[in-house]
Amino acid sequence: MQIVLRSVDQWHGFDVPFNLGTDGDGAKSAGEYKGIEVMKNDILVLATDGLWNNVSDDGLISCIYPFVDNNDEVLDIDLVSEIIGEYSKTVDASVSLDKPFVKKARRQRIGNVMVPPNDVTLIVAQIRAREKASA
Repeated sequence: MQIVLRSVDQWHGFDVPFNLGTDGDGAKSAGEYKGIEVMKNDILVLATDGLWNNVSDDGLISCIYPFVDNNDEVLDIDLVSEIIGEYSKTVDASVSLDKPFVKKARRQRIGNVMVPPNDVTLIVAQIRAREKASA
């Protein structure tokens, strides 16, 4: 299992994200479009920075992998979504774990950064083959 595509952070500056909604800050044109061919059983994780500030790619895979069967099908997509959300909350509450947000701060030479409490919006989906309509 591997991460195939990840969008880049869209910030004005460190920890100052673009707000792309209708009440956004004028950065609507900064929205990103990426096209990728998906295949049967690909798993999509769409989430806000509240998740990505806390959960590494390896952490995400460790939440999903135990629930994928030998046919690459997720056994319970709702459970996987809940597990990812709970894992994010656990990491968010920890002061000792090395979170992706803190690693980004170090790369930008920003010291003593604490990850603010995060809210998470999360969608987990799996691509399925189109079923043929019955006659």
